[in-house]
Amino acid sequence: MRTGRTPRILGVDDAPFEHTAGATVPVAGVVCAGTRFEGLLWGRATVDGADATEALLDLVRGSKFLPQLHAVLLDGLAVGGFNLF
Repeated sequence: MRTGRTPRILGVDDAPFEHTAGATVPVAGVVCAGTRFEGLLWGRATVDGADATEALLDLVRGSKFLPQLHAVLLDGLAVGGFNLF
């Protein structure tokens, strides 16, 4: 019998983008439980903007995974150039 829960982790990264100020960049999030894929989240952030944190929060808050998440992993602090989390 299993006694513990498998942690659900969200990994987030941005997609390749054109370095044009004001343009948007796709932001993807993958939710996994152990080695099992659970779901995919998509959002957008402004290139060289100041909305990366809000974009990530919207991505998570608007998903069915929020109550289940245990951790969020980022591939660096920047999204879309100098848009920092």
